[in-house]
Amino acid sequence: MASIERTAYPRFKRYYTANELDKIYTPTRIEIAFALKVTTGEENYFNLLVLLKVFQRLGYFPQIADIPLAIINHIRTALALQEDRSFSYQYPPTLSRHKKAIRSYLQVSPFNQKGKALITAVITESALRMDNPADLINVAIEEVVKERYELPGFNTLDRLVNHLRKEVNQKIFSQVISQLNPEYIQRLKDLLDNYATVERSPYNDLKKLPQKSSRNHLNDLIVHLTWLETLG
Repeated sequence: MASIERTAYPRFKRYYTANELDKIYTPTRIEIAFALKVTTGEENYFNLLVLLKVFQRLGYFPQIADIPLAIINHIRTALALQEDRSFSYQYPPTLSRHKKAIRSYLQVSPFNQKGKALITAVITESALRMDNPADLINVAIEEVVKERYELPGFNTLDRLVNHLRKEVNQKIFSQVISQLNPEYIQRLKDLLDNYATVERSPYNDLKKLPQKSSRNHLNDLIVHLTWLETLG
């Protein structure tokens, strides 16, 4: 499993400065007008704007409980609402309606089978040139954002990348093996057998790194290179 920290997958920060909150999470007049148009009541109005601002930043709807209190408090203050105005969704249908309204407003499509097919093609093509799962996840994220889809969950991306990467690598391995004769395949297998006197295989020698510069070490390196060239 790829580490989310090594990817560009958007996440909440642990701490926000006042300047960051002001620049990123302050609702604009146009956004406020949109919220007033599609909601009734102060609670729904506030809830929708919090959801809108975090979606704009993340590209997906997080769990309600995961939204940092600093963001909620900032939006409440920006809207000049009472401090006791809470942010919560007690009724799932209301949350669903708000999500649908936000997607429509931002012209973003929910991630679906068409979106999955899109990134499947991109990941498969990219896996021919790169192998790091985090890099492949970043490629998928870039494509999802470009095509204006809602980001799928990180675990969904991670599982898809691992599956496709394995398939592509297996095809590459099969292509290489198909071009080798049985004798050469056996020579490669023999690299994994330990020498009779030590717990060390020729494969260990294959990975041997050059040592500090000296005449003797240079001679050793030439011998090593000569051996490597016999492998083909």
